Amino acid sequence: MSKQNIPTPKNVQEEWLNTVLKDTRYCHFFTVSIADKTPSIGNRPSQTSKYFYTVGEAKQHKAELEQQHPNNDYVMASGLTHVDGLVGDFSRWALLHKQRIELLTGGEA
Repeated sequence: MSKQNIPTPKNVQEEWLNTVLKDTRYCHFFTVSIADKTPSIGNRPSQTSKYFYTVGEAKQHKAELEQQHPNNDYVMASGLTHVDGLVGDFSRWALLHKQRIELLTGGEA
């Protein structure tokens, strides 16, 4: 009997990210939250939660938080927000999405 290619969480996340990076209507994000205060699935992270563009940035931030606050447990989450959320946002996260959308639309962002 042959082995089936069963998706692993890493494969699923990579597939998801590759798909949303091509979408000009939505912007992906990664966040880090205290484990017991993580919003339920489908809820937008709180306004105080920082959005990260890459998994690496979120992992680095998580490691820094764990070192600063060793008594807390932290989790990473990912999600999407509508492109309208970029209006008036000048964070690194928003600027990278604006650049991504410009590249996808040929400069018509």
